[in-house]
Order: sequence, then structure tokens, then C-alpha cells
Amino acid sequence: MRTIGVFPSPRSIKRWSAVVTSFVLLLGLSTFAKTLLASASTLGPTNTQRSVLAHAKAKQLLTLAILPPHSTRLTTRIAADGKQLAKPMAVPDNPDLVDETAFYLATSGTSALAWINAHTPMGASVTSTGSGGGPGSGEEKEITYDFTSTSLLPSPELEYSMMMTPQKSLEIRVDAIVTYTPRKSLLAVVPTGAVMIKVVVNRGMNTPANRVTTAETANGATIADFLSEVNALPAAFSGVMSCPFDDGSSVTLDFYTAHAAHAYAVVVADSGGCGTVRITQWNARGQRLGATIVSGGITFATNVAKTMGIANPS
Repeated sequence: MRTIGVFPSPRSIKRWSAVVTSFVLLLGLSTFAKTLLASASTLGPTNTQRSVLAHAKAKQLLTLAILPPHSTRLTTRIAADGKQLAKPMAVPDNPDLVDETAFYLATSGTSALAWINAHTPMGASVTSTGSGGGPGSGEEKEITYDFTSTSLLPSPELEYSMMMTPQKSLEIRVDAIVTYTPRKSLLAVVPTGAVMIKVVVNRGMNTPANRVTTAETANGATIADFLSEVNALPAAFSGVMSCPFDDGSSVTLDFYTAHAAHAYAVVVADSGGCGTVRITQWNARGQRLGATIVSGGITFATNVAKTMGIANPS
């Protein structure tokens, strides 16, 4: 049975102080996010504001990192194994990614590693574990913790990278990695006013027969639904990513106002690959205003084909 005294232990004071500090930072972050959203346009905060928000979130995540007893925070890495911990784990080449880093050293490396494996930061869940190391290098242990995501910050996480030093201590690198969703271009918002939409379904190179099907609709409810879906498509991913095979299938929507000879907006959604969507707009005189790329094309293309009664869109 544990006896609880009148005065808390120094360790308890330190632990509760960290929890209170984290809670205060979280409240401040929430207030800051609401301020940004309230002052932003219909497209949401600017990319600069999103970057600031991501940095604030990353700093807050670092306060949630829990370390074994007798751990010491370092001002920089130590040479536990050359330069292996001098940079974070491999991450996509993403300009919308923020990485805040802290280094620690824990005594009794084996026990410290077991302690980390048995404890999870508050509000997190373990999403991956692993180890690795090249010729002539020591073994690096890795643990990734995910936290609650939002539409602006879809993948906040803490990554622990750990290695034994020659003195059998444990060097720990903690990366708070936060990716923010970039703001869409104004060209990604198709204006209302369409009275007709022409739809072209291209089933791709794997469908030599009946490859293309066309249809059109003047139904007001259908037009409104398609406009709403287009304008809700998320921003395109700006980093490097692997995509499934793209067979060239697509669904194209041409938006027409009354008595117009040309479409004022053309939306081309890829039914395969990364599902990119290209939106091009023109003014009333037929002058091209520009084009932009968003994502979500596979789901959008499938839904358009289903609504129009077109089978096997890809």
C-alpha cells in the first residue's frame, strides 16, 4: 500500500507542473486558432498563418513528450553514433511540414528504453515502432505517436529516435512533426451561376471499347451539389508521395451559364493515380483566368458518374 503524505514529492510536483504547463499552452493554442479562423476569408487562414499555427502546435507537442527518470535535456545532439541522430527520420519532402526538435540523455540505457516502451504521452497513441542501422552504425530504435488531428493540422505526431551511447546511456531525439493543409487558390472556388453542366467520362487506356461516355444536366439541385462538392475538395498535397497506377481515366465537368457559348469553369478529376483535380476558369469574355490543382478526384469522379447514371467510370 502506498502512503500519501501531506506534501507531494518533488517528482510529483514536476510531473503536475508539466501537465499544467501543457494545458495552459493548449488553451492558448486553441484561442490562437479561433482568432485566425475568425479573421480569415472563406478559404481559411493564409499559409503564413497556418505555418505559425503549426509551429505553435509543434512546440506544444514537445511539452507532452515524457522521458525516463533521470533524463537530462541537451542543447544539441551528442555523438552517440556519428551523425545518425543529427537529422530527423526520413519524412516526405513537404514544404508544409514543421519539425521542432529536442535532445535528451537518459542514464541506464536499457532500463530507459524499457520505460519509454511502457509509457505513452498524454493524448497520444502509438502508430509505429521499428529499428534500423547501417553498416558500422549502432541500432536506432524508433517510436511514433499520433495526436488528434484537425482539418488544418491533419497529422500531428511525436517521433522518438533512440540510440545507446558507448557509455550505455540512451540518447533520445524527439521530433514534434506537424503538417498543415495549405490554403487553396481562389481559382479552386467555382462561382455559382451555372445552368448546365456537361460531363465527359473517360475510362482510360485499359478500356479500348466504349471508352468515353458523355452526358449533361440542367437540374438545379444536381448542379448545386456538384458545385458544393468541387468547392469542398481539399488542397493538393505539396510534398512527394507515391501514387497508384494511373490509367488515364478521368471525369470532366464543364460549367455553363445561360446562353454561354463556352464554359466558364472546367473541372477535370483523375479517376486513378493520386486523384488530382485540375480546375480552370474563364471570365465572361472567354479570357482564361488561370488554373489550379486540388485533390480528392477519385471519390469525386466516382460520385459524379454515379449521380449521372454512368457505369464503370474507371
